[in-house]
Amino acid sequence: MLPTLSQLQAWDTEHLIDAAHYWSRTADLWEDVFLQMRNQSHTIVWEGAGGEALRARTGGDLVIVTAKADQLRQAAVIA
Repeated sequence: MLPTLSQLQAWDTEHLIDAAHYWSRTADLWEDVFLQMRNQSHTIVWEGAGGEALRARTGGDLVIVTAKADQLRQAAVIA
């Protein structure tokens, strides 16, 4: 049986607010840490194929991390 409108309006939503704050902080942390890693990959004196692969990989993965962080922020907005 579905709850009534008044029952829905009476629900405690504190857990959603807490989750939204947690998800937003987590998204920020993911991006901050990954940006540090990507930036460090550009400052390491590592020449040749290995260094180039590291920089290409961290640059490409930044797009993925940013997309996942954005999804987490969208979930936080919905919550």
